[in-house]
Amino acid sequence: MNEISWTLSGDKKVLEMFAALPRAAQERVLKGLVKKGGKRLADAIEDEAPAESGLLRRAVGVSQLKTYGQGTIFITAGVRRGFRRAVTMRRNGRFARLSKAFSENAEQELMRDPVRYLHLVTGGRKAILQEGKKLYSAQMNKFFGKQVAKVDPNPFVDRAFRAAKEPVLQIFEPEAPPAIEAEAAKLGATA
Repeated sequence: MNEISWTLSGDKKVLEMFAALPRAAQERVLKGLVKKGGKRLADAIEDEAPAESGLLRRAVGVSQLKTYGQGTIFITAGVRRGFRRAVTMRRNGRFARLSKAFSENAEQELMRDPVRYLHLVTGGRKAILQEGKKLYSAQMNKFFGKQVAKVDPNPFVDRAFRAAKEPVLQIFEPEAPPAIEAEAAKLGATA
């Protein structure tokens, strides 16, 4: 599991000012920073995602911000639910995503849900070569069934996370002190 954690450090005056703030004010400061970091991480994952039909890229985003226990603020970046769509193959051999209205009435064979196939993209799959009858789709010009080609893993989420970790952490260092000072000024608390 990939995670980024950060500890507030730096100017002693700013740290004392942060400690003097009520818990709700501290969370307001940190939540804004965490949302920016989550957005930057989601953007990095979206940039790395393969674009076969565009569904996987469209599904990448951030979750709602959550607070757990004593001051743990949590947000996730990744593939979100609700992006199940019908796809079809164009004449040029590329996939096209169909509208949400069309997807509601489409046949099950045409449907794709990024939540259900993300693990196949990131982990790949082994080749299955068995003799016997195979299914053929004239629409996709493709054989299905007992013969499946090997697909190499594409760990784009891990790659994007490693690339975005430092830029996400760099959000906190310059933006935290002014945010703390602004919140302290709103409440009239100074160190």
